[in-house]
Amino acid sequence: MNIREALLAEHSKEQTAKIVDYIGGDPERFAVLMRLFLGDVYRVTQRSVWPLSDCIKKYPELIKPYFAKLLKQLERDDVHLLSVAMLSDFFSSSRYQNAIRVKYSMHAITWWLIRRSRLLSGVFL
Repeated sequence: MNIREALLAEHSKEQTAKIVDYIGGDPERFAVLMRLFLGDVYRVTQRSVWPLSDCIKKYPELIKPYFAKLLKQLERDDVHLLSVAMLSDFFSSSRYQNAIRVKYSMHAITWWLIRRSRLLSGVFL
């Protein structure tokens, strides 16, 4: 399966399930999805959020090598709002909170999310 083509072909629960099933617990296939998520093609990044989130839920060990890259993703100005929401869910998971405190406090992440959110900007600032 070409994951990029699959992401762009259809955005549905069924397509997401196919992508997640294809990736399974395979770190190399997951790496392809992560490259697409961390890339600079807006639509591809947007479409990769759902399968990425489902993969992390099913195979949490796959995300460990990308933890620092995901934190870096929060610093980008061009990140899709769904990506920010998925990252927020990921970072608020109790499983990762101790690791987050190493670099950021939850307060700092929350403040960043409020400031960066296209939906909330101007409301709180």
